[in-house]
Amino acid sequence: MRIKIESDVFDITDRIKEIDDGYFIVFNTLTSQYEVHNYKQENTYCFVVNDVAIDKRVLDKVYDTSIENIDNIIDDIAKNNIGVSKNCNEKILEQSAYQIREIYEYASSASRPIGDNVFVTEWR
Repeated sequence: MRIKIESDVFDITDRIKEIDDGYFIVFNTLTSQYEVHNYKQENTYCFVVNDVAIDKRVLDKVYDTSIENIDNIIDDIAKNNIGVSKNCNEKILEQSAYQIREIYEYASSASRPIGDNVFVTEWR
C-alpha cells in the first residue's frame, strides 16, 4: 500500500513541485521506503528514496534526473559506458594473456610425452 505524503518538515513535497508540478512523494508500506512519482508520466514511478528521511538529497536527485539536465545525463552515461568498455577490454586482455601463457608453458614443456591418439578424431 502506498500513502501519499502531503507535507513534511522541510517542505520537500512542495519544493519538488517547483521543479515540475507533476512530482509527488508516497510512502510504500510494503518496503518501508519513500518513492518519488510524477503523474505526467505514463508509469508514474520515478525512483526510490534510498535515505530514511525526506530531505534536500531528494530535491538534488529530482533536479539531477529532470529532463532539463538531459545533456548532463547523456554525458554521464557516455562516460560510464567508456569506463565499462575499458574495464571489459582490460579483463579480456588479462584473460587472453593468462591463456596464452598457459598454452606456451604446456607447448614448451619437453617433459610431457605426446600420445599417439592426440591428433586422432574419434566419432562415437
